[in-house]
Amino acid sequence: MVDQTIKDANRLSQMIARLIQRSRSRIRQAATLVSGTSVITKVITVDDLASDVELEHLIQLEAGAHIPYPLEDVALDFDVLGPSSEPDRWRVLLVASRREEVEALDDVLQMAGLDAQVVDVEALVLERALALIAHQYDAQADDAVALVDLEPQRLTLNVLQQGHIVYRREQALPSPPLTGLSASTAAEPVSGSLGMAQDMIETIQQNLQFFYASTSASPISGVLLGGSSDGLPVLADALSEAIGLPAELVDPVAHLECAPRVNRQQLANDSSALMRVCGLALRSFDHGHR
Repeated sequence: MVDQTIKDANRLSQMIARLIQRSRSRIRQAATLVSGTSVITKVITVDDLASDVELEHLIQLEAGAHIPYPLEDVALDFDVLGPSSEPDRWRVLLVASRREEVEALDDVLQMAGLDAQVVDVEALVLERALALIAHQYDAQADDAVALVDLEPQRLTLNVLQQGHIVYRREQALPSPPLTGLSASTAAEPVSGSLGMAQDMIETIQQNLQFFYASTSASPISGVLLGGSSDGLPVLADALSEAIGLPAELVDPVAHLECAPRVNRQQLANDSSALMRVCGLALRSFDHGHR
């Protein structure tokens, strides 16, 4: 995959198939997600209508005003959130993505022997998983917490407040983050680690500055780091010293029960990379359930 786009569907499906074989799972229903700039989520208000058919027709009409793509090229869905503050009107979450991206994911899963039951949206998946990291921040407090996710080609900043994502920003990375920085450097003085991780720290600080400049939300009280790099523990220590705030690895599996055959240590080692996986696992296949 390059820039979150599938470039080699056959190789990707083979990798997924091997993972399924190694997991020894017999489950063939799958949930996956779309992300990136092509995904649009927007809350709109509509009139109170008598039937789902009328609502669906109205949503199709409303979508044209909010989606900058031809509707025939878009995979579209919606979820009724509840009544609006306006009389006889309802709040509806509108979600859209390029149809070709959704179909590409479906094709890869089918080639791997899976049946795609759900194609979710990354921001909603992460928000669903917040309940699993409530032990790492006070979801009821007004303080904001930054969740920084590092992937090989992307940094994503999500700001959490009162159990919701109130700000989100993505930035492309020119090379895999923390290249050459590993957990073995943790024994070095923090100042040495800081030098190795300085570029990434500056990138995170810039993204936090964008947040402060674009919103009136509460100041950041701490940072949670997610991703699969071996250098994350070192980065957390160095980042905390650089910004003067607590920084730690996100841990969505800390309080999960494990089957006896699960390698708990390996699961803990991979925990910081599992926020999306956990959010998808919490997703029901029932229609209309977020």
